[in-house]
Amino acid sequence: MRFRENFREIAQSLRCLVNALVAHEVAGVLGVPLPGHRLVFLPRQLAWGREVREILGWPVSAGPHFGVERVSPVLAEPTPSLIPRCDNRESFPGYVMLNALMLNYDAIGLRNFLIAEQNGKLTYWPVDFACCLSNPEPGWDVTLVSHMLEPSPEMVPELREAAGKAEAFRSWFERLGRLDEGRVAGIVERIPREWDLPPDHREALVRFLHGRAAALPRILFPNWPLD
Repeated sequence: MRFRENFREIAQSLRCLVNALVAHEVAGVLGVPLPGHRLVFLPRQLAWGREVREILGWPVSAGPHFGVERVSPVLAEPTPSLIPRCDNRESFPGYVMLNALMLNYDAIGLRNFLIAEQNGKLTYWPVDFACCLSNPEPGWDVTLVSHMLEPSPEMVPELREAAGKAEAFRSWFERLGRLDEGRVAGIVERIPREWDLPPDHREALVRFLHGRAAALPRILFPNWPLD
């Protein structure tokens, strides 16, 4: 039984929580740096308030959400053209790999990353994993990578070239071996029981993530391994 097929039956709010939790746990295992996150409850009066709509630009539902810990002031209008100037740009292939692994079809949105600035240094942070584990069309994986490597004409050729080569992913792909079945089972076990994710869905999620981690290099680069 495939996890994504089962997961369509789950309420959207629960899906978003599971997606965000699993993505951050997987990132931790793979050593893909992400800002800290906390589960918070957004009361109705705040969710429906003008301030939140003005900040986010769209309405948000009341209830539980994963919030990103503030690491430093963020730019009001981050653009892809700033990514090559970020101190952690060498991690960009890792972010591409994480989004492809998690089937995060929302990763290409400009609102789904932050650029923080502190002491004159810039840091790139992907922040939205609510729409992971989707059911994309065939070939979506390659499309995602293409969009992340060239989200706009502002992305400088040097970064596209460096992150677009299979060689840039070698060290990141080597880390996928850390997602053995036992480690993935431990990640899924951390999904709170009160979220009522059925046991068969949990088992299917373990199989899905473990299998996708093993297959991902060849999904993205059919010639893999390069040697």
